[in-house]
Amino acid sequence: MNKNRNILAFIGLTIAAFLGTLDSTIVNIALPDITNYFNSSLNDSSWVSTIYVLALSVFLISAAKLGDQFGRKKLMIIGLILFGLSSAMCGFSNSLLFLIIIRFIQGLSGAIITPIVLPMGLEIFGKEKRQFVVGASGAIVALAAASGPPIGGLLIQYMNWQAVFFVNVPLCILAVILIILFAKESYDDTVSKKIDWLGMLLITICLFCLVFGLLKGREYGWNSLLIISLFIMSAVTLILFIFIERIAPSPMIELSLFKESTFTASSICYMITGFATMSPILIFNYFLQDVLNYSALDAAFILMTISVTAMISIPAGSMLSKKAGTRVVNFLGILILGVGCILLSRVEINTTKVIMIFNLFICGIGLGFSCQAIASSIKYLPEDKSGIGSGIINAFRQIGTCIGIALLVSLLNSGVSGAKTDIKKYAVEDIKNHKEIITPVRRELIKIVNNTDKENNFSQNSIKKKLEKKLKNNKSMLLKKSSSTDNKTLAAFYKGANSLKKGAKKAAVGQNNLNSGINHLNSGLDALYNGTSSLTAGMKTLKDSLKEVSLGSDKLYTSVSDKNKGLNKLSDGIHKLNVGTKELLKQFESNSNSKIPTLYDGIMSLSKGAQNASKGTDNYISVVNSTLYTIISNDPTSPQLLTVYKNKLLKAKTEYSSSNSKNDRAKHMNEIRMLSNLINIYTAAINPSVNNSSDFEEKLISMGKSNTSGESVVYAGSSLSSGINKLSASTKKLAAQFKKSGTLKTSIEQLANGASKLESSTGGINTLETSIGKLNNALSKFSSGADRIYEGTDNIHKGAHSALNGSGKLKKGSDKLVSASEKIESGTEQIVTGLNMLEQKDLIADEVNDIKKYKNKEITAAFDKTFFIAAMIILSMSIFGVFTDKKGRK
Repeated sequence: MNKNRNILAFIGLTIAAFLGTLDSTIVNIALPDITNYFNSSLNDSSWVSTIYVLALSVFLISAAKLGDQFGRKKLMIIGLILFGLSSAMCGFSNSLLFLIIIRFIQGLSGAIITPIVLPMGLEIFGKEKRQFVVGASGAIVALAAASGPPIGGLLIQYMNWQAVFFVNVPLCILAVILIILFAKESYDDTVSKKIDWLGMLLITICLFCLVFGLLKGREYGWNSLLIISLFIMSAVTLILFIFIERIAPSPMIELSLFKESTFTASSICYMITGFATMSPILIFNYFLQDVLNYSALDAAFILMTISVTAMISIPAGSMLSKKAGTRVVNFLGILILGVGCILLSRVEINTTKVIMIFNLFICGIGLGFSCQAIASSIKYLPEDKSGIGSGIINAFRQIGTCIGIALLVSLLNSGVSGAKTDIKKYAVEDIKNHKEIITPVRRELIKIVNNTDKENNFSQNSIKKKLEKKLKNNKSMLLKKSSSTDNKTLAAFYKGANSLKKGAKKAAVGQNNLNSGINHLNSGLDALYNGTSSLTAGMKTLKDSLKEVSLGSDKLYTSVSDKNKGLNKLSDGIHKLNVGTKELLKQFESNSNSKIPTLYDGIMSLSKGAQNASKGTDNYISVVNSTLYTIISNDPTSPQLLTVYKNKLLKAKTEYSSSNSKNDRAKHMNEIRMLSNLINIYTAAINPSVNNSSDFEEKLISMGKSNTSGESVVYAGSSLSSGINKLSASTKKLAAQFKKSGTLKTSIEQLANGASKLESSTGGINTLETSIGKLNNALSKFSSGADRIYEGTDNIHKGAHSALNGSGKLKKGSDKLVSASEKIESGTEQIVTGLNMLEQKDLIADEVNDIKKYKNKEITAAFDKTFFIAAMIILSMSIFGVFTDKKGRK
């Protein structure tokens, strides 16, 4: 029963040890989220991590002393309750300043928990179980150090940053319950209950100035007045502390403890262990994330190798120390840590994960063995002094950790800074010598490389993205093709696209010429329309005159008494009839005055314009068909280009569907029409059944009839040619009516002759009575013929009006063809620019890759140098391990 109570009590203590270490590592991975949540800078939010380590380091010795004086169980319970409450308050923080303040309190409670675990464990199991207590608690601490980043990453991924604090609360409650129910109270009965306030103040100030200076020296500058003042203050207060402790009746630290050489050597060894662990845990973490671009969570899982190995090597070291002695294990531990750092100094950018994990495995073995310094530190101390001894040695480790952070990070920054200077020089020189990259792009690339030094970012992706953005915004850089033609397919593709661009440009010029002819045709039709208007008006006058003549003839025939009056009207009407027929006949002859064209001039101009337009259209369509078919069918990259157009069409349709802007939608619709046109042309040209330009035209016409949404230039041109041919045939027939043998002109001539004879016959009007009946009949027939002529001229007028409208539509269609040709030219120009961009992107990628290789080499060298210096320091200090035990003493 008593054994079970001891085990449950020790479980409570290991939970406390786990929590104190966990919160020194679990928060680091949450800093980016905390920074975003409070909208602060990373420098400000980093205090959330720094303040915990600072408080933990400063109050370890003071907390251990208070535990010795007033009861370790009481202080442990207070520390756990305070730790749980501060964790909950961190999770509920609504400002960064409040979070930092509560993290300081959490660090203080961590300082209370950490040094009391070992003496309470020894009180539970006795000094003879020292190796077990040290091994078990050390393994738990190693597990906590390893588990912090992965646990934090998982909590943030599936919950939020507050969860990294809330996770402590149930563990604190469980630990408090177990310790209250099953742990024994213990004291150092040899010390006074009187608190050495002055000594506690001086050691607190000393540790605060030292630790703060080490943690913030790099940020404020090692030569800054603040940092130098802190180190001086730390040294002064340490001297004062030693002096006060020598004369104090109840000193906080009995300096006689350091007369025990094993305690002193073990404390130094544990400080070296704290320093050494920063190489794999901190510096190698930077290498994984900043050089190999691992995520924080992935890097944490790799670094777990150290702590998982330490969980095994700590108990193994305890067992080995029973046989070979603690000093052998401590010496080997620090030595192996140094060897592990040498192995890390050999890591390159292409080193496999297996080798990296093996190197970390070696470091983990060294860490586990060197942790035996905890056991050796109190081995020859009185059992009552294990509490203060534990506090001192843990403080030494924290100081060693801070020294490791300060020294190794400063060395690394110095190496990386020098490497960046060399990288920039190499990059600029290499870019200048890369002549295949066109000058504007090289100039921009050099500018970006120079700016990366200011932005502290030599990322390969960052350089490429910045340059690609610059090229997209300044495509004029790429209008001139570079001299590189290493990629034959790309060169052929570029050549074909350029040919298509030139062909499209010629097609646009030809279409503009055709458009000009259509404009002339339109003018002729307009003149014809105006002429037919005049003809119709004249025929109406003639028709009205005939009615008057007929009326006059009727009256003359009916009433002889009105003979004179009727004859006058008849004579007048016949005169008007004669004048009208002569004017009408003039419209069927050419006018020498071009400013006043006759109906005949309009018809002839219309016929000639229509025939020229028909001939020009046929020639233009033939040239366009032959040009397009020849370019595309002889281009080996046409299938790839067709695929590019299809992909662009899908992208354009997607952007059209997702766009809310009216202008953007119109832009995307024009792009869709242009790409559909190009796809039809390429599909027809590379069709296996198409062997010549005639087949090509027939295929496109067939495709255009079945899918008018994707009409090609060839199909539209064919439709235009057909329409103009029909117009030409119609105008030819119309012109035939106005020639000498034309039916219409013959009728008008007969009408004019009849009117002339009628007028000449009015001289014998006195003899009209005898032939009035015949005249009346002739006028009736003449009036009927005039009605038919009027209807014919009216139909001609309507036909001219329809032709004029048709010509307008024809012009609109031709304008669309001009626009389509210009779009094809613009599209192919974009393709040529895109090909230049594609080629330059490949060259830029090669250049950036070269810079990346050199950068990785130089940055890796800076890391390797840092690991090597750390290894030399660790190996030189490993000799202290020999003094952590005394030969022949148990």
